[in-house]
Amino acid sequence: MMKLILQTIRISFFSLAIINLTAQEANPADWRTIEMLAEEHPYIVALLDREKVYSCTGTIINQRTVLTSGSCVKRDPNFVAVGAAAIENILKTNMLLKIAFKRLHKDYALEVNIDSDQIITQMYNNIGLIYTVKPHLELFVYSAVIGNYSASELMKSRLLAVGYGKIKEHLVALQKQIYHQIPCKNPKWHYCVCGSEYTTGSKTYLQNFGEGGPILLDSLVVGIATFPCGSLAHRNLNDVYNIFTVIGPYLHWFDEPYSEPSLKFVSQEINTSFQRRVGVECFFLCLIVSKAIC
Repeated sequence: MMKLILQTIRISFFSLAIINLTAQEANPADWRTIEMLAEEHPYIVALLDREKVYSCTGTIINQRTVLTSGSCVKRDPNFVAVGAAAIENILKTNMLLKIAFKRLHKDYALEVNIDSDQIITQMYNNIGLIYTVKPHLELFVYSAVIGNYSASELMKSRLLAVGYGKIKEHLVALQKQIYHQIPCKNPKWHYCVCGSEYTTGSKTYLQNFGEGGPILLDSLVVGIATFPCGSLAHRNLNDVYNIFTVIGPYLHWFDEPYSEPSLKFVSQEINTSFQRRVGVECFFLCLIVSKAIC
């Protein structure tokens, strides 16, 4: 009950905050703008590779699970960075959670042809889930509130994309962009809506950002950014757009039972390695003792 009350308060606060952000154009490199985005959307996380370099954006949906795109899962991230408005090369260890395993939708398909007018020739089930080793995500922040919408229900909606993008060398920070929903031109983009950038003349981000990050309708997460915001444009038209995977049709998939990969093989490898090392050491110890006796 208390969690429901807190979520209701948070929805109201975020709705007012989003209206305030859209009412005034803010400098995307201004730390006040970046910190405001972090406070409004604390459930947004950065996915990092083995070297702890930023790879994609994700959304916390429960104490152990991060929602992102299938293409981001395919990059095999290793860490989740929580509660950061900006990320540099060196991160505090208490901000990082190790990833245990990932789930890619079994029917995932993404085909890209840079010579085609539409670039993305086919996209299906571009969605994935990432699980941390320890269920500690909600110890840091609240999870996102998910909206159960179909693509048709988002027609003519005003959508907000938020995610991480580079603002300086070796520094990524939260950025945002508002979109007007427009029809998708390719029927092979399944469970998707498209959005054209809404602008009043000032850019709200510095460089491409937010791949795999949340798409919001008011304060509800209703989709995932399929590609980095700012990276797609219609040829011969001054129109920057993006494609968003609608998550409503996948909510049942989130709850489907799954078998967590066993980590026994890791301990077995460690034990085997340890036994092998001990055996070698014992062999050399016995050899030394036998020579000393002789």
